[in-house]
Amino acid sequence: MGKTTETCATIVRKGRVNEVKRRPELQMSRRNSLWRDVFEARQIAPSYQDQGDEIDAVQSGLKKISLVTFGAATNSTRDALVDRAVDLGLVVSVVRGGAAPDSETCVFVCRQEEMWRIRALLALRSVLLEAKAPWSLGLEHLESVLLGYPAQDTAAYLQYLDDQSPCISGYSVFLIVTNACLRRVKALGMKAIDPDLSDNVDILFFKNMLLNREKAKAALVPGEFLLRSAVKVPVLKVLFGADVFARPSGRLLSMSLDSTMISVLNSGLECRFQCLEDGRWH
Repeated sequence: MGKTTETCATIVRKGRVNEVKRRPELQMSRRNSLWRDVFEARQIAPSYQDQGDEIDAVQSGLKKISLVTFGAATNSTRDALVDRAVDLGLVVSVVRGGAAPDSETCVFVCRQEEMWRIRALLALRSVLLEAKAPWSLGLEHLESVLLGYPAQDTAAYLQYLDDQSPCISGYSVFLIVTNACLRRVKALGMKAIDPDLSDNVDILFFKNMLLNREKAKAALVPGEFLLRSAVKVPVLKVLFGADVFARPSGRLLSMSLDSTMISVLNSGLECRFQCLEDGRWH
């Protein structure tokens, strides 16, 4: 291994900027060789080729409602969509997000008997904005039902989201921990890693890739366990460097965490830790 130097990073916590030392990324040959093949690209194919096909599906009753969001600028695609829907005899509701010049515009298209879905979707968004509530898989499920997606499509999409991240916000990171560390995490309600148990805690981040659970199980050595959570972008940049999103998407980033960096990680968690057991996240 070539010579490395320590770098400094900053993190904002409750209005204060704290400087912490970030350990150089470790090229862990055993980890990288085992775990590079554990991640893979998976995407869900779109149901419709374009917005015109989706409007046709609404007119035929195959789709209950269409919701398309546009920016504030004059948009020829938006105008063409509205004209097509009107020509087909569909109900069109154009809702602006606010009085600000940069507010988004939502275009709802449905048949007469499905107009209740527009009111329900607007009510859902209004309540969330007023409560400043975070988005979740449960709310994603509710919105999918209101949009009228088939149950099997909704289930497949929610499974994709669950595979992608333990929560809607943040970026997924994976931790390889010892049994002693796992027991302590469970004792803390899966809310944090104990900084005093920093030995052999490795963190993995693979941008735009999903974890293959079967391969992950095979890559773990006896006495090791795999955790996952989601972290805020500033914390991810502290852990892996400010250029973390500029690096190639197929590159595995990994490093060992000391007590200081574990504290940084704990400060930026978006959700509780989950442990991979029996091929499922718990």
